[in-house]
Amino acid sequence: MPLNGPLLRLAPHHLETRSRGRLVRWWQQLWLQAGGREAWLSTDNLTGLPDRAGCLAQAQVLQLRARQLGLRWPMAVLLAELAGAREVLDLHGPQAAQEAVLRGSLALRGRLRRGDLLGRWAATAFVVVLPPTDPCHLPAIGRRLQQQARLRCHGVPLGFRLGAASCANDQPLAEAAQRAEAALLRALGPSGEGVRVWTPGQE
Repeated sequence: MPLNGPLLRLAPHHLETRSRGRLVRWWQQLWLQAGGREAWLSTDNLTGLPDRAGCLAQAQVLQLRARQLGLRWPMAVLLAELAGAREVLDLHGPQAAQEAVLRGSLALRGRLRRGDLLGRWAATAFVVVLPPTDPCHLPAIGRRLQQQARLRCHGVPLGFRLGAASCANDQPLAEAAQRAEAALLRALGPSGEGVRVWTPGQE
């Protein structure tokens, strides 16, 4: 079974084309064939998710297949930082903070769409790599994820602030992740959450 858990049904906002359906089926088959490959099992010890290197390695294979299929939409990288984890740490200590991160990972994992990749990016941040997706849908995808992945840990409300960036199928995913991180730095709403999508010209 994929490290991201069962592949869930498509959310209402998720547009699936015939070519994209072939991509998803190929991706499922690839998971079954690659169970013992070391690069695919590079995981985070706390959450069991792929770590940064493992997630990018998996995403690069998916990107290669998207190029082979000639899909029109670019892939996308979404960084999700857990808002409230610092407060849990200050009030209840490091063990409670680790629990908050674990709960955050489970909340995101339970909201995955078919073909999405989830990994741990940093101490309190996660990465979601989306298969070819209309860039116009990224703000709605981010807002929906925020609404569905709210939780509490030791009485402290937790949520996510998000930064997203599209990645053409011939561009490095690591660069898209940097752009998503730049967008994330601007996702500061009054509640400590927000959704920002990187646009050309943004530093």
